[in-house]
Amino acid sequence: MTLLLVVISCSAYSRTGYRIAVNAGGGSGMAILQLLQWDRKTDMDSVMADNGVFLFKGKQSLLPGEYSVSYNGETFEFFVSQTGYVSEKFRISSGRLFHERGSEENRCFAEFQNFLKDGWKSLSSAGQMQRIIDSLYLKVSETASGSLLESFLKMSSSYSDIYALVSDGRMRYSRFARSYIVEYLENVEMNSCNVAIAKVDSLIAMSAENLRSLVAEEAFDLFYNSKIMGHEGVACHIAENYFLNGEIKLEDRDKLFLIKSFVMFNASSLVGKRAAELSLEDTSGRIVSLQETIHGGEFTILYFYTDDCANCIAQTPGIMDVIDNYDRGVLSFYSVYTGTDSSRWKSYVGKHFFSYNPFVNWANVWDPDAGSSYHLLYGVVSTPKLFLIDRHGVIVGRNLDAGSLRQLLDNFSAERDELHRLFDRCFAGGQTDRLFVERTIDTVCGRIFSNGDLYIRVADELYLYLASADSYAMQQGSVYLAEKYIIARASLWNDEHYIMQLKEAVRAFNMNRPGERAANLHLVNEGGASVSLWDIGGKYKLLYFFKPDCGVCNETTALLKDLEKRYADALDCRIIAVNTARDRDRWIKYIIENDLDWINLWDDTKSSVIFENYFLKEVPQIYLLDADNVVLAKNVTPQDLEYLFEMLENRETEQ
Repeated sequence: MTLLLVVISCSAYSRTGYRIAVNAGGGSGMAILQLLQWDRKTDMDSVMADNGVFLFKGKQSLLPGEYSVSYNGETFEFFVSQTGYVSEKFRISSGRLFHERGSEENRCFAEFQNFLKDGWKSLSSAGQMQRIIDSLYLKVSETASGSLLESFLKMSSSYSDIYALVSDGRMRYSRFARSYIVEYLENVEMNSCNVAIAKVDSLIAMSAENLRSLVAEEAFDLFYNSKIMGHEGVACHIAENYFLNGEIKLEDRDKLFLIKSFVMFNASSLVGKRAAELSLEDTSGRIVSLQETIHGGEFTILYFYTDDCANCIAQTPGIMDVIDNYDRGVLSFYSVYTGTDSSRWKSYVGKHFFSYNPFVNWANVWDPDAGSSYHLLYGVVSTPKLFLIDRHGVIVGRNLDAGSLRQLLDNFSAERDELHRLFDRCFAGGQTDRLFVERTIDTVCGRIFSNGDLYIRVADELYLYLASADSYAMQQGSVYLAEKYIIARASLWNDEHYIMQLKEAVRAFNMNRPGERAANLHLVNEGGASVSLWDIGGKYKLLYFFKPDCGVCNETTALLKDLEKRYADALDCRIIAVNTARDRDRWIKYIIENDLDWINLWDDTKSSVIFENYFLKEVPQIYLLDADNVVLAKNVTPQDLEYLFEMLENRETEQ
């Protein structure tokens, strides 16, 4: 007898198969049992009605998952949460579903389906619905803990946990799981690219082994089709880190070619990436570097177009309007003609690429043989293709049109204005106190150092803000900031050209600083006599570095001659003009043509002595010295000089 009970017990424990009975209340025809797995339905069984009852039965167990029964246009669902024998009995009456035998899970689920069909109509607010779902979830978590219904209700309740959902391998055979994952990813899409990547990586890492490919593909599809600029980067990240390296095998192998093509044409030109170099020929046959163009302006517009492209013809006027009205600094425009007809290209450039904005660097280039591989580097499979690149060579906008280009530039301008208002508040009341300025810089940079992108943006703008300030203490602060928080942390910028520019700016600032004695120079005059700067008399000395062939220098020379007539005698100011060019004959001719009766000097040894003692990367450069050769002002314009001379003249009169 004991042996018989053991045999019966073991037989019951190992029993497999299923028996699903549906009393359709006299219904007829065929009913279909389907497994709802992810994004498709799989037919599992079909039966004909027998006296209004549909009876599905089989010897093979049903997989844990979400199932539906459909007949005569009616459908209801039930769950199988565990492996083994499944026996459920349902009855349909007056369009309502009743659970007569089986799991507690499906009894509750039947009631919930009835509520969703009719009961919700009596609710007056979404809050009521949420409270009902929360209450049902708590009930099911007690009576059917670990069931699929519990997971389903939890995701609809205030206790939702996406990680618990994806870590459950049963969700592969469930339609509701996919809808919650898609909803979660759509919320992730609202974040920045870096945050979205981190959240997607976390979701994939937490997913059950049999779900990882499905979750990763859903994430790729969403970001591949995203309308948010820059989120192509998330799709590329997923492709490169999971599919193309074999970490995850695609469910749909036919999608592999699409993913490879997408990465090939996008990975090099994503938002946040450094712009790839292009060195192409312009309309005069000169090779123009994109990187050199980038470093010549605050932003660079990179525009790929053809002359016979309708969309290009429509977009070009809008782009030119953006350029015409940009007033926040120097803007560079690097346009790449993707056609092969030279005459049509040059005609298009002459007709369309013209702006009244004087602060624009223009580069109109082409690559008729596509030797630069710009198609792959910038994903130019069609035109127009428009990018925005910042002064560090980082792509900050892609796949733009004229409207989005304008909006992006406006956003950057608004962000700059907001930062400068913040800086105004930070430095208020202490702009002339060097120690206060340095302590404020330490506070601002110290608080944001851990946030890399924000740190770079704020440090950049703070440097420009300080360097352009009227206060000398603030200008000193720009050097302090550059040395301690930018040059010392150059790896954060990954921009050698920018770091070199800052080093040169620091060197320029530290050479012959106001309040310090100017470096002496031993040069010769036009007659060949040796002259020492420090030996020249006068209460004030105006030290003017120039080149005869410099257009701006010619204008400056004329302005200085006018200032000399008005102030030189009254102030006892001597003008010392130092030629930085190498051609003596051209220099002498310049002196004669301009009737310069100044102290005219140059370096007849053609050494680098002038440049070793004075930072003269650009001319003209003007210094104002006192009788002891102490620098009163440096790098001033003729307009600045007029103000200084007036102030000095008033002081002389008062004395």
